[in-house]
Amino acid sequence: MNLVKKVLKSRPAITFAASFLVTMMIFAAFGYAPFGLKSVAGADANIQYLDLFAYLKDVLAGKNSATYTMSALLGGDEVATFAYYLMSPLNFLVVFFKKSQLPIFYDILLALKLSLAASTMSIFLKQRFPKITRKFQLFLAMSYAFCQYNIAQSCNILWLDGVYLLPLIMLGIYQLVAVNKRNGFFLLTISIACSMIFNWYTGLINIMFSAIWLVVEEVLYLYEHSYEKFKVKE
Repeated sequence: MNLVKKVLKSRPAITFAASFLVTMMIFAAFGYAPFGLKSVAGADANIQYLDLFAYLKDVLAGKNSATYTMSALLGGDEVATFAYYLMSPLNFLVVFFKKSQLPIFYDILLALKLSLAASTMSIFLKQRFPKITRKFQLFLAMSYAFCQYNIAQSCNILWLDGVYLLPLIMLGIYQLVAVNKRNGFFLLTISIACSMIFNWYTGLINIMFSAIWLVVEEVLYLYEHSYEKFKVKE
């Protein structure tokens, strides 16, 4: 019980709750589901994602197959479609919604992914920059969640899994370089693996970015240690 209270009072949990609340308030203010008739599901989301979520719901209910389906034109192999669009574990929450409620599910899914992005960024900031105040960490984490890219991709929601996993990849690199190689390697491996599984395309982008971040952390590590040695000599 004490552990649950501790987790709920932690910075990542508070950041998640604050981001989710802000998203819901925006939805309510502009009449988006679940508070109105409008939905964020537009463009690609309206054309294909809602149908894909309906397909996923049938698969989870045992009414369709994840490998081959007759619901696509004259039938076809769905392994590639399933792997590219539907592997995010958050998608499986669709079982709690009726097909008529898929626009509501889509909006809530967006809120969850944005809130997770804020939460994981909070974890990164807390460990990478411990001297930053709690309020400033909250501000930076929520700014990351509500940045222009995330808002622009609200109708292309599969890109957001890479966003909330990126801070964990960055943290793994930092730990690998400057804290504990074993723990850092473990976190980095798990984070990249999840990013590739949830959406391989954004996973590849995260891998490319992680190569750049590795160089940045190595340079910062060498600079900080050189500066410390210089101060000691003085």
